[in-house]
Amino acid sequence: MPQPRTLSGSPNPGRKFPLLGRRLIKGLAALAIFAIVGLTMLLALLWWEHKTEITLPSPTGHFAVGRTTYAWVNNT
Repeated sequence: MPQPRTLSGSPNPGRKFPLLGRRLIKGLAALAIFAIVGLTMLLALLWWEHKTEITLPSPTGHFAVGRTTYAWVNNT
């Protein structure tokens, strides 16, 4: 029985697309996993940095350093 003729001339023209499709899906899945892991690590590092207490060195020198808070009230 004769084989049906294909336009591309290769014996199995539909074989390339599923292989390309599977590679594309695997690549996108790997990229998604990498993005999720990267985002999780970024959020963990930001949380850790936020919880770390910052201590500034005590000022040195001849001039005083300080902070003042004013409460301005307009009674009119």
